[in-house]
Amino acid sequence: MKMRRGVENGSRACLELGPRLVESGAAALTLHPRSAQQMYTGEADHSVTAELVERVGVPVIASGDVNLTGRRRSPCSNRPEPRP
Repeated sequence: MKMRRGVENGSRACLELGPRLVESGAAALTLHPRSAQQMYTGEADHSVTAELVERVGVPVIASGDVNLTGRRRSPCSNRPEPRP
């Protein structure tokens, strides 16, 4: 299931919706942490992605402002991710 953080700027609706989706059977979530109001402007707030990761027991795929230049970094931390 792919979702945005919410409709309006500053929304945290995804943090309530994510666990409900998992309870309903979602095996993974993809979060684009910009609001629908932002569309493609501003920066994706991956602190919201990190909060969602803490709230659900399924993989969370980060979307938005994820660049693969040099070493990859997790949007949820400053630790480099291992390469496959």
